[in-house]
Amino acid sequence: MTAIPDLKHLSIQVIPALEDNYIYLLHNAQKKLTYVIDPSRAAPVLDVLEKQGLKLDGILVTHHHWDHTDGIAELVEKFKCPVYGNTHDRHRIPTLTVFLESEGVLDLDGLQVHHFAIPGHTLGHICYYFRDAGAIFCGDTLFSYGCGRLFEGTPEQMLASLAKIRELPKNSLVCCAHEYTVKNLEFVLVLEPQNQELKKKHDEIVDLRKNGKPSVPSLLSEEVHLNPFLRWDDPILRKAIKMVDNTDLEVFTYLRKRKDGFR
Repeated sequence: MTAIPDLKHLSIQVIPALEDNYIYLLHNAQKKLTYVIDPSRAAPVLDVLEKQGLKLDGILVTHHHWDHTDGIAELVEKFKCPVYGNTHDRHRIPTLTVFLESEGVLDLDGLQVHHFAIPGHTLGHICYYFRDAGAIFCGDTLFSYGCGRLFEGTPEQMLASLAKIRELPKNSLVCCAHEYTVKNLEFVLVLEPQNQELKKKHDEIVDLRKNGKPSVPSLLSEEVHLNPFLRWDDPILRKAIKMVDNTDLEVFTYLRKRKDGFR
């Protein structure tokens, strides 16, 4: 488990689970509130809560995949807490109790959470943006130096979803749900083998992982600068992949298909 420095009374803890998942535990010490995002398993969450003497006040879910939801039922049984998610997934996540529309502001006892739909990876995917803390919880839509596969949505939907995230304040933390960063950087270096910033970042992340530390969250400013899936209109990237005159959608679709075949 890794703790992130307190962000305006909201502490964020990164809890590893399964092979490469991350669960996020949020605690507001001032209001004595604790929430968890995408609990793939209950045990690691319960362990952290017990060690820190906390109770769970609610669960936020980004999408219906089992590796983001399998821990919910056990946590709800113990804490009788609400479960928030996209109304589109109300029949795919039976544990949901609060159904969120495509866009709005959720008030968690004074803690303001902006939520908006980001379809692409799944059709019911939702993003949670804690404006005061500057933290974006984007599930499997945006990864550090990558983006999610299109299991249900179209390239058009995914491009629009990533564009929404790209417009958020650049000093925001990108809290994605998987440890894919090294592999993602290997792919980006195939696209831009001469990019020294990418080489340096790759080496930094490799060292970080060797020491058992998570590579996330990252800064949105860094993602916008180096993540190809947020750079569909970047002339430098377009030149590198020989798509200078193509549309944004054509560039993004090409990148996603090429990443699908990358091993």
